[in-house]
Parts: sequence; structure tokens; C-alpha cells
Amino acid sequence: MNNKIFKVTCVGAGLIGAGWAAHFMRAGLDVTVYDVSAEREEYLRESLERAMPSLQELGLAPGASPARIRFTTDLE
Repeated sequence: MNNKIFKVTCVGAGLIGAGWAAHFMRAGLDVTVYDVSAEREEYLRESLERAMPSLQELGLAPGASPARIRFTTDLE
């Protein structure tokens, strides 16, 4: 049985949601981040940009990239 995870969804793009998104992205997963407020996408992107030096220092999985993070205001 193959239980490998390839994509995740984070509900909320605040401090904790952005942190989880960065963690999952660093692991090489496709990440969808949902927040009811469209303005949170800017916060998410800025948080990822600030975190990238630390994430790179920790080590990125093959294929890890902020381009693999998608933001949506539609939970479906």
C-alpha cells in the first residue's frame, strides 16, 4: 500500500497557516492555501519570501518551490 502524500491544503493564511505552507512546500509537496480573505494572499507570499533563506538553509526537497503554493478563497 502506497501512502505517500503529494499535496496538502492549509485552511487559513495567517501566521500559522503560512508557516505550515512553508513547511509542506519545503518538503516538496503541492500546497493549496485557503483563506476567506483574498488580502491574505499577499501576507502569505511575503511570509514565504522572508522564510526562503531559512528554508534553504534547512534544506529543500527536490522540486520544492514557492511556485508550488496556490492560494484560493474557494474551499471547494
